[in-house]
Amino acid sequence: MNIEEFKKCFNFKENRYFYHITGENIADDVLEEGLLVDGTNILDVDNILFTTAIEITPDMLSSFEEDILDEELHEDTLRGLSQMIIIGCSKDDVDYLVDRTEQYVDGVSYEGIIHPNNIMGYINLDHEFIPNEMFDYGSDYFYEDHEAYKKTSR
Repeated sequence: MNIEEFKKCFNFKENRYFYHITGENIADDVLEEGLLVDGTNILDVDNILFTTAIEITPDMLSSFEEDILDEELHEDTLRGLSQMIIIGCSKDDVDYLVDRTEQYVDGVSYEGIIHPNNIMGYINLDHEFIPNEMFDYGSDYFYEDHEAYKKTSR
């Protein structure tokens, strides 16, 4: 799905959306397993979601590709910032988006997880949006177009 189609996938009336930047070959696992949040709170925020994600507002969509994608996504030999995970939830559930649970993965301690039904999909370096069939907080367009996407791309 291209970026113009992606922009139609939001329902800002009922939901809030965020993005998280990650490295190559991680996003497909996040679609299936969720996004682990380490909870290191150097920002001293009340909600650990904001230690790892930035909110997407309706105003941001008008220049999303130029102002956000071109700035955030790039090949990086140190950390790899090549995939943008899109996260969503109902407006009332932002404080509960990160499910507090302690997990150890590859020697790293994580304090929470954002479940797959809250992961809209991801954008790759080619600025292609890959939707998540488990996502629960999109616009009608997301679900209609997602059906067409599943039929043509898989």
